[in-house]
This record gives sequence, C-alpha cells and structure tokens, in this order.
Amino acid sequence: MNFAKARADYISLFANSIGAWFSMLAFRNEEISECMFVSPVLDMENLILKFMAWANVSPEQLQKERVITTTFGQTLTWEYWSYVLANPINEWNVPTKILYGGKDNLVDRNVIENFSRKFDCSLTVIDNAEHWFHTEEQLAALTQWITKNVGEE
Repeated sequence: MNFAKARADYISLFANSIGAWFSMLAFRNEEISECMFVSPVLDMENLILKFMAWANVSPEQLQKERVITTTFGQTLTWEYWSYVLANPINEWNVPTKILYGGKDNLVDRNVIENFSRKFDCSLTVIDNAEHWFHTEEQLAALTQWITKNVGEE
C-alpha cells in the first residue's frame, strides 16, 4: 500500500476469495477509492465454522488438539481460529462491487447479501457459477462484469 500511495492519488482494490477478507483486514484504515470482489470470503468465522461442521470438529476439540487436518484438504488450527474471532470485519467504507456465483459452496449467499446490505455494496449474482469461476461461460461472465465495472464511479 505504501508503494501504491507514493505513486498514485487514486487507489483501487481487486480481490478474490480469501484475498477479500485479508485485504479488508490489511487496508481497513487506508483510503481506497473503489473495490471489486469476486467470490469474496466476507465472514471468515462463518467459513471456518462450515469447515468444522464438514469435519465434525467442535471449537472445544480444536482448542484441545490445536491442529486438525481434514479429509477435504483444509487444516484447522486453534491459532488461526482465535485470530479470526479477534478480527471480525465490522466496518468497510469503500464503494464496493461484488460478483458472486449462485452455486458457491464455500460462501453462503445470505453472508454475501447481508454484507452487501450492511456496507451498501453493489451485488451481481451469476446463478450458474461456483466459487471459482472456471468454465468458459463463467469466465465470460466474469470478463463482462469486470469490463462493465472498471472505472465506474
């Protein structure tokens, strides 16, 4: 951010998936002109609770074991869970546009809709898209959304 601020008066943010959550944490006190999120993780607590449910792991079990490797490729750690609980996203004052896949199995639609309402974000839903836009049709929709929204105020 310091590099960008030294070279530009107008800073935009583009983030995908978990990058959205980390960007909101990292840049919550920065002046950003506009933001675009694709399949954003907006509530990390909710996502980790989902992973815990999939793995049949309770917060108490995670606290006791500290690190649990799941059968679906995620590693749950008490340290990370504690960090997430201590760092919720309670404020986001950047004009934000969100693209969301209606078949996203990681981020619940109600999380996206609630965040969009709470922080007055523009939300576009591609009903037949998943968390990762990867088919020719999904990538075309993503390209169209970016083209339409870049530079809009």
